[in-house]
Amino acid sequence: EWTVKGSDGNDYAMVNWNNNKNGWEFVRAGRKGNDSVASIGNTVALDGITAVTVTIDSIDLTKVNSLRLYFGNEEITDTSSYVERDLTDFTSGDLVFVIPPVGTATYFKFVADCASASKNGIIQVSKLVVALAEEVVE
Repeated sequence: EWTVKGSDGNDYAMVNWNNNKNGWEFVRAGRKGNDSVASIGNTVALDGITAVTVTIDSIDLTKVNSLRLYFGNEEITDTSSYVERDLTDFTSGDLVFVIPPVGTATYFKFVADCASASKNGIIQVSKLVVALAEEVVE
């Protein structure tokens, strides 16, 4: 587990991801011979998150149980609300998770639940972009 500073200046907690010393071009999750769950989440609440876009470069759909984005006004737990994407026809690219309005201060956690695989790194992520609601000036 480690923390990385995003291009937006915010800190994000990385759990069970490996960058293999690649200069942060991408991270990979999924383990050879073991089930694993990897996550990326904000460490400080952000105001008005409306969506999170995750760029997935490669994925072995036969070994990924689910891709979910948990969200809420408090730190994320297993009982937090979430949105899940149908991966039936997904191969790679941007996966957008739209979050219903939950108030101003929002936490999120992108979670990749992976089954045991024959190799490490069955999902590769190169980018995560957080969309915030535009401020309304009256």
